[in-house]
Amino acid sequence: MRARGLLWLVMTVSSAGLAAEPVRLDLAQALARAAAHSPSLSMRRAAVDAADHRVSATTARLLPRLSLNVRYTRLSYVQPGEITLPFSLPNQPPPDPIRLGEVIRDQFASSVVLEQPVFTGLSLLNTREAAQHAQQAAAAQLQQEQQDLALRTEEAYFGLFRARQLLEVTEQSMKALTAHLARLERLALEGATTQLDVSRTRTRLAGTRVQQLQARAAEAVAQQALLTLLGLEADAVLELTQDLERLPLPVEGDLQAQASSRPDLQAARALAASREAQARAAGGGLWPQVALRAAAQFDSPNQRYFPLRNEFNPSWDASVILSWTAWDWLATWHTQRAAQLDALGARHAVAQLEDGVRTEVERRRLEAATAFERRQASLEAVDVAEQSLQRAQRLCDAGQAPCIGVLDAEAELTRLRAEWVQSRIDLRLAASQLRRAVGTLSLTLEGKP
Repeated sequence: MRARGLLWLVMTVSSAGLAAEPVRLDLAQALARAAAHSPSLSMRRAAVDAADHRVSATTARLLPRLSLNVRYTRLSYVQPGEITLPFSLPNQPPPDPIRLGEVIRDQFASSVVLEQPVFTGLSLLNTREAAQHAQQAAAAQLQQEQQDLALRTEEAYFGLFRARQLLEVTEQSMKALTAHLARLERLALEGATTQLDVSRTRTRLAGTRVQQLQARAAEAVAQQALLTLLGLEADAVLELTQDLERLPLPVEGDLQAQASSRPDLQAARALAASREAQARAAGGGLWPQVALRAAAQFDSPNQRYFPLRNEFNPSWDASVILSWTAWDWLATWHTQRAAQLDALGARHAVAQLEDGVRTEVERRRLEAATAFERRQASLEAVDVAEQSLQRAQRLCDAGQAPCIGVLDAEAELTRLRAEWVQSRIDLRLAASQLRRAVGTLSLTLEGKP
C-alpha cells in the first residue's frame, strides 16, 4: 500500500511538472505562430488565389472557343417525297414515281465549332483589366492583413508583458507594506507609535491584496488572449523572452510619402481602377459585336447532300458574324452609367482614406514622441520616489516624523512604478503603431534589431 501511494505521488508530481513546462516565446516566435494559426490570413490567401484564377478566366475568354456537339435523333416514319412525270411514252404504262431520298428513321449529327471574338466593344479586354486590378487589390489586402496581425500580436504579447510587470509591482508593494506593518507593530509595543498607524497600514495592506488579485486576473486574461491568437492550448504557460528595451529602428524619412503606399491605400486604388474598368466593359454592349466562326460537320444524313441518304457525309462552313442588339441600348447605357457612378464613389473613398491616413500618421508620430518623453520622465520619477520612501522609513524609525508618511511615500512609489511599466509598453507599442500607420510593419520583424 505504501509503495502504491509513493508511486501515485511520483506520477502526480511528474505530470504536474510536465503540465507546468513553459513555452518560451520571443516576439519573432510569437509572430510566426500567429501567422501560422490566423484564419483571417488564410482567408486572405484564398482570396488572392481566387483573384488569380479570375484573371486566368478572363484571359481565356480572349482565346478561340472550341465546342464539340454530338446528337442522335429518332424520327417518326414519313414517306419520302416523290416526283411523278406528267407524261408517258406512247403505248407504255405510266412511269413509276421517282422517290427523292430514302426512309430515314435515325439521325446522327456531330460538329466541331471554332469561334473567335474579334470586336466586342473592348468589353473582354476591360473585363480582364478589371480582374487584374482586383488581383492587385487582393494582394494588397493580404499585406494589410499581415500588418494588422503583426500589430495585434505585438499588442497581445506586450499586453501580457505589462500585466506581469504590474503584478510584480503589486507584489513589491505587498512585501514593503508587510515589512512596514511588522515594524509598526514592534514600535507600538514599545510605545513609539500608535495603533492608528498600525490600523492604517493594515487597511492599506488589505487594499493592496485586492489589487494583487486583480493584477493576477488581468494576467490570466492577457495570457488567454495571447494563447488564443497563437493557437496554443488554454493550459499552456508562456514565458516571454523578448527584451523590451530592444525597440525597433525609428521610422526615418518623409512619413507621409511612405504612408502613400500603404497596403490599404493600394487596395482601395486598385478596387477603384477595377470599378472603372468594369464601367468600360459594361459600355461594350453599346457597340456591334463581330466574331469569326468555323464549323465542321459529319452527319447522317447530311442536309447538304441531295438526295438525303442514310449515310455519314462531311461538310464545313466559315462565317463572319456581325450582331447588334439595337433595342437593348437603353438598358446597357443605364448599366454602364451605374458602373461609372460606382467607380466615382470608389475614387471618393480613396480620397477620404488618404485624408484619414495623413491624420493617422501625424497622430501616431506625436504619440511615439510623447511616449518616449513619458518613459524618460517616469524613470526619473521612480528614482526620486524610492529615495523619498527610504527617507520616510528612516524618519519613522527614528521617531522624527509620523509613520503615515511611509504609507504615502509607498503609495506614490507604487503608482510611479506602475506608470513606468505602462510608459515602457506604451513606447514599444507606439513605435509599432507608427510603423503600421506608415505601412512598414512586418510579420518577420524586418528592419528591427
